Amino acid sequence: MVNALGRRQLIIFVFGAFAISWGAELPMILAPRVIPITSLRGLELLFVASISPSLMAIILTGVHDRAAGLRRLFAQVIRWRARPVYYVVALALPTGLSLLAQAAPGLWGGTSPALFIPSPNPWAPTVSPAGEELGWRGYALPRLQSAFQAVGASLVLGAIWALWHAPQWLIPGARITLFPLFFVRILAESVFLTWLFNNTGRSLLIAILAHMGMNLSVVRLVPFQQGNLSVQAIYMLLFCAVAALIVWRTNRATLSFDRRPPLSLVIDGGTGTDHAARDASSA
Repeated sequence: MVNALGRRQLIIFVFGAFAISWGAELPMILAPRVIPITSLRGLELLFVASISPSLMAIILTGVHDRAAGLRRLFAQVIRWRARPVYYVVALALPTGLSLLAQAAPGLWGGTSPALFIPSPNPWAPTVSPAGEELGWRGYALPRLQSAFQAVGASLVLGAIWALWHAPQWLIPGARITLFPLFFVRILAESVFLTWLFNNTGRSLLIAILAHMGMNLSVVRLVPFQQGNLSVQAIYMLLFCAVAALIVWRTNRATLSFDRRPPLSLVIDGGTGTDHAARDASSA
C-alpha cells in the first residue's frame, strides 16, 4: 500500500502537473487572438504543458530520492530488453486501429476523411510522449499499483491523464462535444500502456513508442478535435475492445500472464532496476 509520504508525493505530482499545464494553456483559452495556438508564444506554452508530468516526476524524485532515485527513474527510459512482439504491438496497434476506424464508414456508404491532416500542435507526436511518460508511467503508475490492482491503477491514472488534457478542448477550434469519447479512449489506452509497462520489465522506452504511435494516429490519421463523430466513436470502441481483451486474458492484479506480482513494480529499496531486468528477460 502507498504510505502517507507516497500519497502526499502523488498528490503533489498531480497538482503540480495540472498547475503547470493548465497555467500554460490558459492564456490561449482566455486570449486566443493575442496568443494563437499556432503562434511562436503559443507553441512555447504548449511545449511547457507537454513536459509538465515528466518535469514534476524529475523534481519530486530529485527532492525525495536524490541521485539514486533519478538514476532509477531515467533507467526506465533506456530499458530496451523486451520481447520483440511488444515493440511491434506498441508501434503498429494504434496506427492499425486508426486506419481501421478511417475505413469503417465506407462499409455503410459513408466517406472516410483524408489521412495525414496537419496538427496545430507539433509537440503532440514528438515531445509529448517523453514529456508525459516519465511522469505518468515512470512515476505515478508504480505508486498507484502499490495501492490498487493494475486495472484499477490504470483507470485512476487514465482519468487523471484525460482531465490533464481538458484545457486543450477549450482552445478555439476544438470540438468540446467530443471530449467524452476522448475520455473513454484515454481510459482504454491507459490499460494498454500499463499492460506494456508491466510486461516489459517497466520499460518506458516501449511506453513512449506506444504513446508516440497513439499521438500520431490521433493528430495525423484521426484528428480527434476536428474529425467526424463516427470515426472518433469507432476508434474509441476499437481501443476499448483491446483493453477488454487485455483484462480478460491476463491477471487483473498485474495485467500480465504471470500470476505472481511482478517485482518490477517495487518502487523503493533501491532494487527496482535489477528486478525490472529480470522481468523483461523472463517475459
